[in-house]
Amino acid sequence: MNTSESLQTTVLATVEPQQLNSVLSELHNLQGVTFYTPAAGRFDLVIWLNTTEQTKVFSLVNQIRAIEGVVSTRTLIPFSGFANGRNFKQAHDSVATVLLGVNGQAQNVVKSLQQLPNVYSAYVMPGEFDIVATLYGSDYSQILTSVMKIAQTKGISTSETLFAIKPIWA
Repeated sequence: MNTSESLQTTVLATVEPQQLNSVLSELHNLQGVTFYTPAAGRFDLVIWLNTTEQTKVFSLVNQIRAIEGVVSTRTLIPFSGFANGRNFKQAHDSVATVLLGVNGQAQNVVKSLQQLPNVYSAYVMPGEFDIVATLYGSDYSQILTSVMKIAQTKGISTSETLFAIKPIWA
């Protein structure tokens, strides 16, 4: 498992639908955001921050919340996990964030996820979701196949998938 310097904080946001484009423009100008995408699912945006340092996370989340049109946010700060070394950023437009509930040891599930193809990262989180994982693929069909493999992983009790609509790398 990686050290905290390489872990990524994830922010899930809901946005007023008519203001999504202006929120995306504001995110593009925000220092400390490394990735963001509109998503299909319960949350409208998935945002990655380049820090887990508490004061920096607090500042960035407050900046995101101050953007006109952002209704609410959930911040997921990782305890441990992995991001593999694949050139994820450049190679894939088909991306999904999977929010997982776990029965038992979350670390064991993360180790299992690390063995699956198309899993870019998985982090143990406190709060409503035990693990947040990022999947990639050549298309959404390949991602769905990966989601089905994850669902069969021992220890997973619930999963919710947020499909990226247009991944944006900051």
